[in-house]
Parts: sequence; C-alpha cells; structure tokens
Amino acid sequence: MSDFGNKIKELREKQGMTQSELAKRLNISDKTISSWENGTRLPRMGLVESISKILNVSKSDLFDNKKSPSLTEQAMQKFNNLSPEEQKQAIDYLDYLISKDQENK
Repeated sequence: MSDFGNKIKELREKQGMTQSELAKRLNISDKTISSWENGTRLPRMGLVESISKILNVSKSDLFDNKKSPSLTEQAMQKFNNLSPEEQKQAIDYLDYLISKDQENK
C-alpha cells in the first residue's frame, strides 16, 4: 500500500466511511478507491481537491507521509519539558498507578 493509499484509507475510516460511500460522493467506482488504497493507482489531480474536501483535510495532508508520534514518544516529549522536580513527581505518580493496577489483579 502506498503512503497516499494508507492516508486515504486512514482518513476515510476515521470518518466511518466505506469505499463505496467515498466512491459515490466522488462519482467514481469503489474499485477505483480500492486501487488507490492498494497503491496500484493514484487519482487524477482534479479529484484530489474533491477528496480533500470530503475527508476534511488539506490537499497536502493527503500526501503527508509523516507518521504521528506514538503514545510513548508523546509522553517522552512532554516528560522532557518538565523540570527535574516535576519529572520526579511524574515518576512517583506512574509508580503509584502501577502499584494500584497490580493490587487490582
């Protein structure tokens, strides 16, 4: 699957839309949507604008292949922005949550 195909599928599914529903709104076949998502074809440039409007994203977002940071990466970024004292408090709180979870098992 291509980056573009992955992005279309991800955005379509995020909106709870089937390939058939997207195809109908674009006046094309669902096989065409499938070929985009499988990476065997790309849409004509004229359709990119319509796709972006239907999926509520910018045209450049459709071609953005950057992956979203994982939850761990997001947590580390936030942790690194804390002062040393706040980092210690965060670790203490995590230890508390872990011990509480283990007690419930």
